[in-house]
Amino acid sequence: AAFAPLNTLTVIRVLRVVRIIRVVRVIRIMRFFRELRMMVFSIMNCLKSVLWIILILFILFYMFGIIFVSGVMGYLDTLEL
Repeated sequence: AAFAPLNTLTVIRVLRVVRIIRVVRVIRIMRFFRELRMMVFSIMNCLKSVLWIILILFILFYMFGIIFVSGVMGYLDTLEL
């Protein structure tokens, strides 16, 4: 019974050490995610430009499709079947 306070102090010290280790681990992970966070923010900031590029490409492909189909139909009309 005389060692009960010492055991309690030991448990508290162990819990403090575990808590400190946990905080150090979180700080280490935050350093790793700093670069990832910067990449994600960069992608989000250029998203507007990417959407405009996709729209322009869609318009170009649509125009090419119309011209191509028109040319093929003109060619097929000139063929004698």
